[in-house]
Amino acid sequence: MKHICFFTCLLFALLPRTAAQENTTATFTGKLENISRRGALAGFAVAIVTPDSILYQRAFGFADIAAHQPYTINTLQPIASVSKTVVGVAITKAIELGLFTLETPVNDILPFNVINPNYPGEIIRVKHLVSHTSGITDRPAAVKSGYIFCSNRGNETGLAAGLLKAGYGNGDEQATLSSYLTDYFQPTGKLYNSRNFLKAKPGEVYEYSNIATALAAWLIEVKSGMSFPAFTSKYIFTPLQMDHTSWLSNCDSSASMAHLYNANMMAYPRYRSASYPDGGLVTSCRELTIYLQEMIKGYKGKDGILQKASYELLYKPMFTPGTTPRNMEPKEPNIGVMWIHRVNGIIGHTGSDGGVSAFMFFKPEMQLGLILISNSEIESTGQANKKQLADFSEVWKEMADFGKQLLQ
Repeated sequence: MKHICFFTCLLFALLPRTAAQENTTATFTGKLENISRRGALAGFAVAIVTPDSILYQRAFGFADIAAHQPYTINTLQPIASVSKTVVGVAITKAIELGLFTLETPVNDILPFNVINPNYPGEIIRVKHLVSHTSGITDRPAAVKSGYIFCSNRGNETGLAAGLLKAGYGNGDEQATLSSYLTDYFQPTGKLYNSRNFLKAKPGEVYEYSNIATALAAWLIEVKSGMSFPAFTSKYIFTPLQMDHTSWLSNCDSSASMAHLYNANMMAYPRYRSASYPDGGLVTSCRELTIYLQEMIKGYKGKDGILQKASYELLYKPMFTPGTTPRNMEPKEPNIGVMWIHRVNGIIGHTGSDGGVSAFMFFKPEMQLGLILISNSEIESTGQANKKQLADFSEVWKEMADFGKQLLQ
């Protein structure tokens, strides 16, 4: 299911490979078709874009293997932690609206205090949540309990029993974002534990945290008086005409959503997560393309769903040489408001969850963006699924090469 470790063994360079051969759309499509026929990835969709053009967009494989239902650019699926980029945009929009700032203490917003028992006098600020430096950590047992299997929604699967035994899907079926976070952070909560926090002050250590991301989204609910899905719909999805994009915050998911598969091509049971903002955005390649094009335009200084100054804040690196926290991944040395800055200059995010793999990045100086989403997982409990990893990686590198050629 949701993995703390992220694709550290994959390459993300939006650079041509050595001795890249001349390519055409037909031969590029043929290469992806050949990868799809291997069967390691159930289905996948790709997009190569500039701010104003879709250079390539196509889908391969199956949304439902048993029913032979093709995966299309309109197929819906979760995109795992690529969802965090939307949390970043929402946080930046909330700042634009005057709800709070990056410097605002979270306890000035929340209905109760979030206190690291190791440093009770230290202040956790919004900037710490969105840069993964809050001192909040994802305790595995509590993260697993946040998953809820959706009754009578395709759960006749051989995976369900094993997942339940491993601790997934045992959460409160009525759990909401607010109730889950209250249980995690309040000392009287059933998920509270001192191990929910690091022995580090805010800003000292980089610790990627799904639960801290969910807490950031909840700040918006508290201050705006709107649910997080309603807020993002009003300020992001509706203006961009992403009409089929939604959050997997309950079990009312679309019947047209792709089945999600593990490395053995077993379908996952339908599930949701109480901490859904950290990875529960459901969208399609077509609509994610619209979003990425908007994000590239914003980076280049064009007003859109955010004002120019807000886009600058969204992408501005949080850390300087003197303020870089410990434990930063060398390949990802900086971060904006949830948007990861890779050492090779690309900006975006990866995503991994049960039956889900996703990459979305853009190369600023080239104004080139790439999207790859699949209803197959390339990582299970922190371990790479070798065949899936190899094919997913090959698709990504072919896309980067072809994208570069299209701009020449």
